[in-house]
Amino acid sequence: MPGIFSAIAILIKQLTLLVSYVKNNAFPQPLTNDHSRNKLIEHNLRLVAHIVKRL
Repeated sequence: MPGIFSAIAILIKQLTLLVSYVKNNAFPQPLTNDHSRNKLIEHNLRLVAHIVKRL
């Protein structure tokens, strides 16, 4: 029985850390449409150049 209680205590501690991590805006904010479009284009320029060469 003591093993179960210690496992539950560890689970609660880890869950508390996760909740505090998420609440402190640890994740980046979503991008706007224009910014996300530009980022996709910039990160795929090599692919675009490759496709254009083949045409």
